Formats: sequence, structure tokens, C-alpha cells
Amino acid sequence: MSIPHGAVPGKNKEPGRTLRDLGEFRLLNELVLPTVGSVLGDDCAVLDIPAGVRQFVVTTDAAPRPLIFSLGVEDFWAWGWYSVLINASDVAAAGASPLAFTSSVEAPDTFQVDALREFFDGMTSACHYFNLMNAGGNLRQAPRFACHGTAIGTLPPGESALNRRECAPGDAVFVIGHCGLFISAFLNARSCGILTLAPDDRDRLAKPVAQNREMSTLRSRHLVTSASDNSDGLLGAMWNIAERSGCGFELNLDELRIPEIVSSTATANDFDPLNLLFCWGDWNVVITVASSSIEEFLVTTRAEGISAMRLGHAIAGPAHLAAVTRGKRYELALLRNENFTRSSYNADVSDQLKFMLQTPLLKRQLPTDSLLSTCADEMPPE
Repeated sequence: MSIPHGAVPGKNKEPGRTLRDLGEFRLLNELVLPTVGSVLGDDCAVLDIPAGVRQFVVTTDAAPRPLIFSLGVEDFWAWGWYSVLINASDVAAAGASPLAFTSSVEAPDTFQVDALREFFDGMTSACHYFNLMNAGGNLRQAPRFACHGTAIGTLPPGESALNRRECAPGDAVFVIGHCGLFISAFLNARSCGILTLAPDDRDRLAKPVAQNREMSTLRSRHLVTSASDNSDGLLGAMWNIAERSGCGFELNLDELRIPEIVSSTATANDFDPLNLLFCWGDWNVVITVASSSIEEFLVTTRAEGISAMRLGHAIAGPAHLAAVTRGKRYELALLRNENFTRSSYNADVSDQLKFMLQTPLLKRQLPTDSLLSTCADEMPPE
């Protein structure tokens, strides 16, 4: 599969028409409405409520500027995809079925019309992929380009959304989806150029995929006690659950399955492969599973083709992260993106990457007398 949009990555377009040349209403009629669909054009969109829906779940998030922009690839199609992805991933973490998406887009009047068209093309493609009706939104002038999106999901009668509050000591913690592949693709593109990447690796950067099917399946089987999506780092997702559930997590680092591309990329860049494994970008979901449900969970993930890797287990609170490796127990550094800090993604992406990839994971050594054993026969197969 290849990136299905626009010019060759890394080559800027020739200057063309700007938003000032068309104005708001020509943009809406000639660009936005033909791109996103004829359902729009009124003050509100009308949503048909699917049969058997008991609840709606709603989430709102800003569309992050794709990391490939830092490679000199100004890919607004990818930015449009991300505007939907970040919200679809929250719907996935709730285990809900996608229903609709709205957006609020703003740009300076000097912004290129072609770039805005690419953005809405990417948004439209993502809505189709994630089965979200594009219910419209707003377009306005502002000092810089930005987009905020809202996604709506549904739950059937008798079902509740997954949350971060129901984890209990003894639950196993898994990650749904692959780990470390996005940041490995980025590091290889930064070293050798994005055109040297295999098409699948380019797609990981331009149009990552959230775990909607996988999480809806697991929720419907009542196999998940808590969940949080990885938009800011795998350890950050675990911390979200630990903090809300009042528990800790103990990871078994020696049992983790590190993909070969992650190991080789880490070696080439002199990084710890675990830092890559725990980074953001893969849009996976951290979940917990009751010990009584682990066998059924493993059978289900194998039968449904769901990628699941066990990370460890929950232990008594207060909220903390620990890890066992080579018979010793350590406190884990909380590596995550956090807004309003100097190393946040939105403040300085270079500092955020340095923090995520170069901060040592293991902090002080902890006593081992409270170390809980893990059962090898409960681990997912290689």
C-alpha cells in the first residue's frame, strides 16, 4: 500500500492561489463541500440514530501536526488524516462503534488553496476508513493553521464504555496493536530519507490506524476491565489507568517481544530499544484483563487476528510504575508527552523526541521482597 495523495514527499508545491483569492464562501462551495460530501451545507447535520443504540460517546481533540513535517515533508493530506485519527483512537479506547465526526478548521488568508484541499482530502479518506460520517463543522480565518475535531461513537443496549477506573490488582496489562514501528520508520526516514522507506513504513508515518475494530470486539466480549489509548506514550497510557484506578503496574521487561526493526533501528541510533517500544505514534491501546479472563482473551485475540502483547500486571496502589528485569526490580521513569512543559510535542518536537528516546527508563532500584511472580503459561505466544 502506498501513500495515495499529492506530490512526491519532500517537494514543496509551486505558489498558487491563496484562501484570500477565493474567500470563505467560494472555498466552502468549490472546495470543502465537493470534498467532504453533499450532506453538508446547512447550519447543522442530521444524524440517523442506529437501531439498538443505548448511549453515545463523545471526544474532542486537536489535530497534531504530523511528525513527518519535521522531515521537511509538508503533507497536509496526512494532517487531515490525523485530525480524524486522534479522535477515532479515543472512540476505540472506549470500545465504541464510530458514528460521526465534526471539525473546526482555521487558517491564515495567505494559506494555499491546494494545501487546504489536500487537508480535506485526507480528512475525508480517514472518515471513510474509520466509518465516521463527516458531519461538517467550521472554517475560519486565524493567524495560523489548526484543526480541532470531535468524534461520536455508539454503544448498544446493556453495554458500557470502557474507562480508566476499573483496573484491580492482579489484572494483566496488555497493549493492543504494534509497538515501536512508527518511531522506527521515522528515525530511518530521518537518517536515509522518506523515499527509502518501504511503502508500508511510509504509510505508518502518513496514515497510522487506530484500534477501533479490535477494541469493539474485546468490549463486546467483556474481556477488558480498563483502557487508555496511546497518544502520548505507552507508559503515559498505563499511568492514566494507574492514576484513575488507584493501582500500580509492574512490567516484566525480559518477556517483551521487541520487533527486529525496532531493535536494529535502536542500535543504529544508539538508543535503548525499550524507549522506542514505549514511544507514541503507533496508536495502540493499553488495556487490563482480569486474571479469570486471560485464557479467553488469548483465544479471542488469536481467532480475531488482534495483535496483543502482555506487558505485566497491576499491583496495589498508590499509582506507580515498576519493572522487573534480570531478577531486579526498578522504578520506571514516566516517559510521556505532556502539554505546557518545555519538552512537549507542541512546544518543541525535537525536545520531546529527545526526552522520549534518550531518557533512561530505569530509575532507582526497588526492594524485591514484594515482587509478584508471573505465570509463563499466561504469556501470549511468540
